[in-house]
Amino acid sequence: MFKSAKALTRASLVALLVVTFTACTTKSEEVPEPEPEPKKTEYLLQTISVKDKSRLDSFVYKNDRITEKWSFDRKYGFTLIDKYTYDNEGRVIRGDFSREGEPEYIDSLAWNATKATKYRKMWVANRNAWVPTDTLIYTIDAGGKLIKFAYADTILLFSNRAYRYTEFTFNSSNNVSQSHYSGYSENNPVYNSYQTMEYGSYDSPLAPYLSKNPLLADRMANIYGNYILSYHNVTKLTWDDEVYLTATTVPAEGTNNIGVLSRNRGGGDIDNYEYGYIRKP
Repeated sequence: MFKSAKALTRASLVALLVVTFTACTTKSEEVPEPEPEPKKTEYLLQTISVKDKSRLDSFVYKNDRITEKWSFDRKYGFTLIDKYTYDNEGRVIRGDFSREGEPEYIDSLAWNATKATKYRKMWVANRNAWVPTDTLIYTIDAGGKLIKFAYADTILLFSNRAYRYTEFTFNSSNNVSQSHYSGYSENNPVYNSYQTMEYGSYDSPLAPYLSKNPLLADRMANIYGNYILSYHNVTKLTWDDEVYLTATTVPAEGTNNIGVLSRNRGGGDIDNYEYGYIRKP
């Protein structure tokens, strides 16, 4: 009887040691879950202004889209307001443009796969009517970027029938590496012009929003230059084999975003553009 009890006690001790060893091994192998990385602070471009504040463009955001752009120009003394409407798929379908509170024109977009046709109506005050003007076709790539705009038919330009288009080539960093303008008219042969651009590594948070809105992308390219469609800061622009401008950038404080872009077009002509941001909600 004692022998059996002793054997039982030994067996219990062995079992206890096995359980204890197993528990310790399991506990030592437990790997604590890593702390979640803090969410990266994102920014929205609120303003672009000439450093002397003679011109300022301001952007209004809603539902992660630019719904309005306000432009103030002290030199010429006007205020422009652009208002954009989007469909349920996030594509812009209308732009309403006014100057000093008076309507100027309305752009309507009809989408078809990767192309959007723009129909423009201009307000003619002395006729008290909206008058259709030109038609433009935007071509969009798979990522939503504007890669070409062209007039659908010949247009009346300076009293001559004419045709013209501009197309953009994006590199792997989502920057416009080249733009190509081509056009001809009744009195002139085909004309081609090329711009090639180089870039740095500072970010442009405006670019993804221009991808969602070819009307705004077109407008901004006409104001600032084709490089504005790019995701990074321009450093050099060559126009038909001649250096048109070089640029340096100072980042916005605490970010990798463009803060001040200084464009040098030679001869001491330097334009400083300040970029102002707000935190993305």
